[in-house]
Parts: sequence; C-alpha cells; structure tokens
Amino acid sequence: HFGSRRCLFCPHRERRAKMGCGCSIFGRKSPAVAPADGELCVYVANQHTTLFQEKFAALITPNAKIKASMPPFNIIEGIAIPANIAQFKVPVFGPNILNGIMSIFLSPVTATGFQDLAKEMGIRMPQYALDGFLQKKVPKVKILLDVARNRPDCAEGPNADAITKCEQWVDAFHNLNSDSIANLAGWHSFVEQYVPKGWQQKLHFDVVLSNFGFEDETAKELAQHPYDDEGKATNLQHYCLRWLAKSFAGFGPVGCLTDVANLVFAMQHDTPPNQVTEPDVVACMQGFKERLESGNFDRLWIPDLLAIDCELDDMLCWLLVEYIYRRTKRRAALKVLIQLPEDSALDLDAERLGKLGGTVVFRDSGSRNAEAVKQNFGVK
Repeated sequence: HFGSRRCLFCPHRERRAKMGCGCSIFGRKSPAVAPADGELCVYVANQHTTLFQEKFAALITPNAKIKASMPPFNIIEGIAIPANIAQFKVPVFGPNILNGIMSIFLSPVTATGFQDLAKEMGIRMPQYALDGFLQKKVPKVKILLDVARNRPDCAEGPNADAITKCEQWVDAFHNLNSDSIANLAGWHSFVEQYVPKGWQQKLHFDVVLSNFGFEDETAKELAQHPYDDEGKATNLQHYCLRWLAKSFAGFGPVGCLTDVANLVFAMQHDTPPNQVTEPDVVACMQGFKERLESGNFDRLWIPDLLAIDCELDDMLCWLLVEYIYRRTKRRAALKVLIQLPEDSALDLDAERLGKLGGTVVFRDSGSRNAEAVKQNFGVK
C-alpha cells in the first residue's frame, strides 16, 4: 500500500501568469495541458521489463493517462510497449540543452528549495565537472588539422590562422586541470579565450569549425575527407570532428538527464512531438523554469504516479514532482513505483526507499542498470 507524506515545504510566493512551454514545435507557444477530471496521471521513466509490466498493470486504473520517457535503454528487446503509453523521446545533447535542464534546479528563486528537499529525500544533485573522457578524445582533432595543413587553401590567410587557433584550443582543453574551472561562468570564460562569443550556437558538425575561422567550403571538405580507421573506412567528421564539437560541452553536469527533459515536455504537452530541435528543448526548459519561479502551475499535467529505476535522472524526476506537490500543497501523496536490480549491494537502499511514504519497491532480475544505480547511490 502507498503511505502518506507530511508536507514540509511552503511556497515563497504565488503569482499567476499565462505561460506556455515556449517551444515552437506546434508553430506557436504550446499551451500547458491540464489532466481531465478523474484522470490518473502516470509518468514512467524506467526499463520496461516483464516484471515491471506485471507490477505496473496492478496499479493502473482504466482512466490512466500514461506518458513515458523512452530512450533506447528503457526498451527491452522482445517486450512490447503497450499502445496506451505515449512515448516521449526528446533529444538531450550539447551544453545548451544540458544547462537548460540544470537551470530548472539552479535558479536563484528555487535552488534553495530544491537543495533542501533533495537533502531530505536523500537525492544527489548533479555536480558540474570536466569530462575526462572527452579530454582524452580531443587530440584526434589534430589528424584533421594535419590534413588541413596539406591543402593549398590552408597555406595562408584565414584558414591557416584557423588551424593555429583550433590547435591551441585542442591543447588547452586536453591539458586543462580538473580544478581549474569552478563553475559554468568560469568555463565560458575559458572557452572564449579561444573562440568568439556565440560558440554555443555553432556546435553542429556543419559549422563547428567556423568558431576558429575556417572558410565554409574548406570546413565542409575537411569534414568529408576520407579516413582509414584501422581498416574501417570512415571520414574525418565521424573520426575526429565530432570530438571537437563535443569538447565545447567538456564542462557540464555529470550524469544522464534524459528522463528529466522528457518529463518537462510531458508535463506541458499532451502528446509527444514528432520533431524537436535543440532550440525547442532549450525553450521548453526555460519556459518551465519560469513557471516554477513564478509559482504558475495552472494547466500542468502533474503525475499522480511515477515509475523509476533510480538512476540520477529518475531521482531528479521524483525530486521535481515532489517539489511541485509541496509548492501546490497537494493533499494526496505522490505514489512512486521503484524498480531496483537484485544486486545485494543495493539492499540497504531498497530498505531505505521502501520506508519513504508513497513508495513501492520491487527487485527485478531483468533490470540492467545495477552499476549506474550503485554509482548514483554511492555504493560499490
């Protein structure tokens, strides 16, 4: 049975404003979508195993409206997803989207409330850090620069200067000490020692080299230049240019945030959009952040039941919905169905989560994320 939870959080302010999601996927600002009367709102962010579907079916009523975060990892081969589940698959890549998601939790208006609630619930907030994996990969870009040096159009002029600037960036990022960047502002200052402002809008393969001054045609030909990767035919875009683009997101939140992005979309859109651009996702996160700041929860689709598998983004979904429950002073407790692997290292966490009000925990032999969950909970 689901228990109850006493409300401990009071809103700092309440003011209403008409405000949609802010994205342009419907040709205008999309309106928030309130649930129908009596509708059970369900958000699913875990792996769709056989056991999960059995546990889940026992909790669902005929009037349930089910929305799910459906990155590929949540889909198990051979297990069909019921047709009544709306599948949200928002793209989550690059610094603009990741920082947009994090801004929801880091806004000066709401950050203290989120931090206090996370501490109470035992949820770890994401930390910003340098990506050591990207630092190891970025020297591959020098292969592209060597190809450029052998081109006549790079012997002098803007392309020659661009080679020098790009190599300076590659070396600086590769050798950057993990303690050198304290925050996002510090990262931006570091990046802008090597490229002009506005680089956040020039991270696609087609334009990333323009940050350093490469001419368009030269950049295009360099990207498509063939390359033999240990017997595998590829091109420089796939082999090394992608690492250059990713290096600009080399300082960011540690961990996956996909389920949070899908939740924010699901709370503001009745059906999954067919196509979503990077600016759409950023605008949707910004619009949602402004809702939280202003206390405008009108016509939001707020889950009554969450299903999670306890990775970082799942726990942030729980934090976000619980935060809204307390801001809106909901009387009923949020219900949470928790899927955990059978790994014995998680036994104490399973016991802890089971004692929280409103939760049902089940151990699932089909769950494949034991390492990610243990990392999130800080256990070995």
